[in-house]
Amino acid sequence: MALTSMSKFDPPPDAPLTTKEGWKRWVDRDRSAPELRGDWRELAPPERADYDDTRLDYHSELIAVNTPTIQDITKTVRRLLILNRRQISARRGLIVTGGAGTGKTTALTQLGLAHERRTRLRTPVRGTRIPVVYITLPPAATARMVAVEFARFLGLPLTGRANLTDITNSVWAVLCDVGCDLVLVDEIHNISLTTRAGAEVSDQLKCFSERIPATFVYAGIDVEHAGLFSGIRGRQIAGRFATISSHPFAYGSTAQREHWSALVVTLEQALRLHQHKPGTRPAGPIPLPAHQRHVRQPLAPHPRRCYRRNPRRQRKDHQSPSRRPAPRPRRQHSAGVGSQQGFGQTKWRCMTSRRRPSEQARPLPIPIPPSMNETIESYLRRLAVVNHVSYGTLQRHLGLDPARLGLRIRPGNLVRLVAVTGYSREQLIRTLPQLSNRHTDTARLADWPRPACPACTNRHRGGAVTRYYPSYVHACPKHQICFSGG
Repeated sequence: MALTSMSKFDPPPDAPLTTKEGWKRWVDRDRSAPELRGDWRELAPPERADYDDTRLDYHSELIAVNTPTIQDITKTVRRLLILNRRQISARRGLIVTGGAGTGKTTALTQLGLAHERRTRLRTPVRGTRIPVVYITLPPAATARMVAVEFARFLGLPLTGRANLTDITNSVWAVLCDVGCDLVLVDEIHNISLTTRAGAEVSDQLKCFSERIPATFVYAGIDVEHAGLFSGIRGRQIAGRFATISSHPFAYGSTAQREHWSALVVTLEQALRLHQHKPGTRPAGPIPLPAHQRHVRQPLAPHPRRCYRRNPRRQRKDHQSPSRRPAPRPRRQHSAGVGSQQGFGQTKWRCMTSRRRPSEQARPLPIPIPPSMNETIESYLRRLAVVNHVSYGTLQRHLGLDPARLGLRIRPGNLVRLVAVTGYSREQLIRTLPQLSNRHTDTARLADWPRPACPACTNRHRGGAVTRYYPSYVHACPKHQICFSGG
């Protein structure tokens, strides 16, 4: 089938850190500070707006200061990584605990950033390498939800039929293949060992730590008071994991005052403001940390006070919310014999609009290139084997029907194939003759595929390769191996 038109694949607008694409984009992001321009007053209004937006984007994120807590966590994890190199089981880990807003997630992400950069610099390898995995535990998590979070980070295609064992085995195999050696699990306080689901999640994380040769780092709010160290499972977790507590900045001893002063000075030097000059802070002592300036935290306004039902307090441009919700639109059906047919067409349109071929497609964790003149079925089977998923699951992920005989690649399926493999449309069309109907040209290639020479295709991962050869070629001219099926 010849493909002449296709829609451009648009990646999902959100790229969270819990996906490998979002994590890679965050690690590779340019963190250099924008330069201040001396002629900023003479800029044109559009250039001035772009210049101000660039500085606002920089100040909205600012920088992550290497605090003593982050230094302690980084030093401890480096020692654990060395300790777990030759460990077969019972690997050691770390738990970062503390109150809300004390920088646990920031310390966790900065730890992963430093480790990934150090891994890329010290051990550059060819191929796919995912040294860090970052996930967050959802509320009321189950064992299957934890396995799905790992699969979601890697981008493994999943279906509703996949059970816990299939997902776990795929995640184990892929993480071992991509060389993962650091797993970061945030929001660990969502686990409750007093419930059956929480105990299953704890056992699932233990199985991951046993099978994956990586160091696990957990982070949560007041983990020691959440019951994570109680019971048989809790004692085992407490014996294998070290604990580091994150606290708000203290201002008591001389060392603590020096740390706080260094933090304020570092943040002041990172500012990119024209009217402010570094070192010109108002005279007087450095301000205390925010949690020490007041005792009480600001409370949220009362809902009855926020509800604008009083006409005296209500502004004219603010319309009061209606008590009754808007009526739900009903689907119109045509009367007569065509009513069922119209309903079926409407339902089919709704289902297809919910799952477009160009959406919800992410690159697989281990992409492999296609061989020259390879069949689409052979390439997809090798792709499924390398990524440890079933062939039918990969077909459904590409929008194909596994029950249909023969593969029919439409433009929408090709868009998803480009997104999943990471190779361009031109590369796939050049190597896969079925995408351009070159396999039907008997003057160039025979119309039937044959197994390729194993000596020529041993560099291709995933198993045997099936290719299209010219009709007059019956043996490999290089290795003198006869082809079967010709």
